[in-house]
Amino acid sequence: MTTRTTSRTVTFQYPFVLDGFARPVPAGSYLVETEEELMDTVLSLAWKRVATVFRLQTGAGTEDYFVDPEQLEAALLRDQAPPETSAEAAAPATASHSRTRNLVARRVRKL
Repeated sequence: MTTRTTSRTVTFQYPFVLDGFARPVPAGSYLVETEEELMDTVLSLAWKRVATVFRLQTGAGTEDYFVDPEQLEAALLRDQAPPETSAEAAAPATASHSRTRNLVARRVRKL
């Protein structure tokens, strides 16, 4: 079966945790490799993701962690979001509360 590997660098501004990590990972730039295999289809070329590997440099070398790509993307989005105040973090996120907060954030950015 034909496979391909793509690499990208992700950057976190703040420490983060993903499933499978024993402790929080410090902020920084990290290499993520995605392995895909060619699916046997008649109509068009299609690639199926087989694995996503997060490479973490340590004092002893490089550690590879298999990660859920959706969890990684969610962590990147959280990292890029503006920090919440303690009152916002404690309040439940209802649809109307989120909508109001988004409108206020947009207005603040326009000023």
